[in-house]
Amino acid sequence: MLLAIGPFLSESERERSIALMKTHIEESGDWIVLNHTMETLAQWAHHDTNLEAWLVPHLARFAEDSRKSVAKRAQRLLGGFGR
Repeated sequence: MLLAIGPFLSESERERSIALMKTHIEESGDWIVLNHTMETLAQWAHHDTNLEAWLVPHLARFAEDSRKSVAKRAQRLLGGFGR
């Protein structure tokens, strides 16, 4: 959902959204939450070098995940950053 409304968020709303999604990446074990969160953060990170620097190591970790959907998504997203 945040991916769809991202362009309409104020800067403070965007920052709060990123903080929430970072928590999801660090703490969630749900593959659906992880896939959607990785997708949104990756798209936003293409315009935010600090977010990219934070996200890429997490994507690398998820690229080795035992859940195929999580691993494949992380690998694809890493490719978008030239890695």
